[in-house]
Amino acid sequence: KNLTTNVDTASYKYNWYGDRKLLNSPGEQSYQHSRADNNNWNGTFTANYRLGKMHMLTFNHVLNTFSRSNTSLLAKEEQSDAIAKETRKNISGVSYRLMPSETWNLSVFGKYYNQYNEGPVSQSDDGIGNYIQMSQKTSAFGYGAAGTYFILKNLQAKLSYEKAYRLPSTDELFGDEDLEMGDIGIRPENSDNVNLNLSYNRTFGRHSVYVEGGLVYRNTKDYIQRNITDLSGGKSAATY
Repeated sequence: KNLTTNVDTASYKYNWYGDRKLLNSPGEQSYQHSRADNNNWNGTFTANYRLGKMHMLTFNHVLNTFSRSNTSLLAKEEQSDAIAKETRKNISGVSYRLMPSETWNLSVFGKYYNQYNEGPVSQSDDGIGNYIQMSQKTSAFGYGAAGTYFILKNLQAKLSYEKAYRLPSTDELFGDEDLEMGDIGIRPENSDNVNLNLSYNRTFGRHSVYVEGGLVYRNTKDYIQRNITDLSGGKSAATY
């Protein structure tokens, strides 16, 4: 649980030298005195089942929940926002590993991604005010395979492929209630990833040599990018 308070009630604006200039209205960036109450829950469950020496099954589940309520402290009485911000993430994975010998092994896996987002969305052209409650559900399947093989006694090759997803973070969805402006409708990133690796390891008495090199290829779609956007009055904020 964490609590964040943003205060911007100064009647002056400042530069990097510490010089100040009186404003027509308070609030150097945006007139505010607000409190954000955040609740975070995280859980992980993992189960392994081994059948003989050659086979292993693994199940993994990760749960992450987040909720935020905002309260304005500008008035004498606290005023809470009518619409809270919530997100729930569930990622389940199943993998099978085949280990027939010390020379090579192979793993295949699948993942199920599920995310639920709920929060306020502005209907105004400038993105401020006139909020309505919006909810969104996103789900996707990821998968992949990985293997290792000793080409020679001391030379090992590793190859893997994964269709992966990255669910948007809390700041990317909801911002930070100050200078980060989130987007509740943002889609998860998805990418095709290939990794090829060669490693050589040999021991000469009291000395050893280890050499490793790799190639990484990643093709990402719906890439989540952080941008700086100019606001009215010469102000700026970050958007995604």
